[in-house]
Amino acid sequence: MTASVPDWDRLLSADRFNRPHDAGTDRRSPYQVDIDRLVFSGWFRRLQRKTQVHPLSDNDHVRTRLTHTLEVASVGRSLGERAALHLAEIGEIAADRVHDVATIVQAAAMAHDIGNPPFGHAGEYAIQDWFAQAADHRFADMTMEQRQDLQRFEGNAQGFRVLAQIENNPPLDGRPRGGMRLTAATLGAFTKYPWASSEIPRRSPGKAKFGVYLSELDAFAAVARATGTPADGPRAWHRHPLVSLVEAADDICYGLIDLEDGVELGLLSIDQVKDEVLGPLFAAIGDARVLDVRDGTPLRLHASYLRTRAIGVLVEAVARQFAEDETALRAGAFGPDALIARCPAPIGACVSAAKTMARSQVFRDKRKTRLEIGAYATLEILLQAFSDAILHLQRRRHPDRLPYKAKRVLEVMGAGAPTADDGAYLGYRKALDYIAGMTDHYATFMARQLSGG
Repeated sequence: MTASVPDWDRLLSADRFNRPHDAGTDRRSPYQVDIDRLVFSGWFRRLQRKTQVHPLSDNDHVRTRLTHTLEVASVGRSLGERAALHLAEIGEIAADRVHDVATIVQAAAMAHDIGNPPFGHAGEYAIQDWFAQAADHRFADMTMEQRQDLQRFEGNAQGFRVLAQIENNPPLDGRPRGGMRLTAATLGAFTKYPWASSEIPRRSPGKAKFGVYLSELDAFAAVARATGTPADGPRAWHRHPLVSLVEAADDICYGLIDLEDGVELGLLSIDQVKDEVLGPLFAAIGDARVLDVRDGTPLRLHASYLRTRAIGVLVEAVARQFAEDETALRAGAFGPDALIARCPAPIGACVSAAKTMARSQVFRDKRKTRLEIGAYATLEILLQAFSDAILHLQRRRHPDRLPYKAKRVLEVMGAGAPTADDGAYLGYRKALDYIAGMTDHYATFMARQLSGG
């Protein structure tokens, strides 16, 4: 095994922040502990009232960010198990590690959206736009890279910060204590874009994505050392191979299940989905008869049945492709979104067609657009109030000297509030921690309170 291709024992590292793995007396696997810590965390719990696709929907059949996450975790566990069984068959991993791989992928999938702000991607765009348009005086005493970190607010990087820095065990006196202290394997499998925002031109110029803020570079470097993941520049690393399975699980759910929600809301017809997305897939595997509706079957149950069958086909194909490509994946040869693209043509075509249909007919619904405009206004109010408070704190250096509103805004943040010694960059990071952790409903309530509504 060369230094550039980490072995599976390293990649499945159970080490935690500043702690080598110690089985102790806990009968759970270390990766099951990761899942339990996630389930009982406040950030995970608040996903139940965050947007998946449709903000503030009053239809209980439509997914929230929490139900989406649970479905991705379920598909991820299946993908991890199937892929690991293939790896065990060809002798790449021991048979007793199959369950570990499945659990790591499940844990990482459960965390994959944990850093998303209220209102889903609309919330991300609103934060990015606000910082992009902010006046220069708000960035005094910051480096250009710190300013870019704020202007490129990214749910993936916020998620790593939540897991590795601020939830459960936040920094004390400026010293990091590891956040949730998840295993290095889970954190590696979680990090879809293991590079800083300064690496975007080199690593993801088309998508402008990154996964590690400047404030967490040392934390991710520790994850990379534990898993043996090689560096790919001063602020970039190769991807952990299991992140491809987490990514595929998200893509499968994001594609097929968003269409199911579209049918539920009357934005799509089931015949459209069958003709353009599912029909070609089932025809390619010689099973087109599953498209027929049995007499008396409700539309919702038929849509659910087709989604279940399609996910089963996609999971098996992606797992086999992972096993074929595992050496290249360990070597960091493939970037984001590569695994499904390398599957047999009907597999990639199905996922691509599902995403295209969702973007063109579900995401552009006028009801959704109107709510997203409101989300922009909500986040603008919050960002204005919190950033003003941080600027006052930086100038006056003591909470007792702040204007009344700034003092109260900082008090709302509680123990997570910035101090004068944090500086503007870390102060903004902490404000974004608080805002990103809000649910859609609480963000709306807080903005109304701050604006006197």
